[in-house]
Amino acid sequence: MPLESFWPALIGNRMLSSLALILALMALRYLAARIIRRDQVILTGDRRAWLARIRNIAVILGVVGLVLIWLPSLHTFALSITAFALALVVATKELILCLSGTVLRAINRPFDIGDWIEVGTLRGEVVDQTILATRLQEIGGPVGHYEYSGKTITLPNSILLTTPVQNQQFFRKWVFLEVETVLEPDVDMTRALPEIESQVAGLYAPHAELGERYTALIEKRSGIDIAEPQPRVSLATSDIGKQRVLVTLFCPTPKAFEMERAINTLVLQQYWQRRAGTAVPAAGGA
Repeated sequence: MPLESFWPALIGNRMLSSLALILALMALRYLAARIIRRDQVILTGDRRAWLARIRNIAVILGVVGLVLIWLPSLHTFALSITAFALALVVATKELILCLSGTVLRAINRPFDIGDWIEVGTLRGEVVDQTILATRLQEIGGPVGHYEYSGKTITLPNSILLTTPVQNQQFFRKWVFLEVETVLEPDVDMTRALPEIESQVAGLYAPHAELGERYTALIEKRSGIDIAEPQPRVSLATSDIGKQRVLVTLFCPTPKAFEMERAINTLVLQQYWQRRAGTAVPAAGGA
């Protein structure tokens, strides 16, 4: 074969090989996804994790395969490639940082798909992971501290290199709830604290036994001593001299918004009744 026609033919064969590799990987990924999904509309955490693994494996195999196919041609341009690689590193700095974050995540495993995490000021459930980004279903926002907002957050994995990640998976079912009610200083709320404690204990009673068992489970798995689950009521003042009634308790996460509203209501009832000088109702009245 003449030299002038050999190089185009060689390039053509490698392009066909690259196309065949990409099509084969796409077909295998499609078949694997069909097997995992089956007829399920809503996927479990395990199924979503396997879909993410298959996609990442397909991408890695594709990159490695393309490098092996084109490696002989790259040797011819070794010097040019060196200069090109240097320029590529500068131009793709963020992508390299994202890949570094992926390596850090793979080594330390700070979270998995399905975990509740907090990264900086963002909090959500991990629904997908790729080699460049992590996708969260946001928790919090205007709808409540422990409910899905309906928003999806995509985080570049480079953020894992600079921002601490809090894994809140233990508190997906139960959470330490802090309810703070700020009141004017015209009523002495010190005398109301025993009544507030009694009413909060009544609200917490249906969850007390399960809360103690779940607290013991967290301590056993984490190996640390965490706060007691029983409700605690304290009184303090703000920077501008107002009263702050703080109630802390360990409650089921789905009940957090309801408990917060009930606690605010009973604290305000105690405040207004004492301010008006009326009798305080029994604990069951809240």
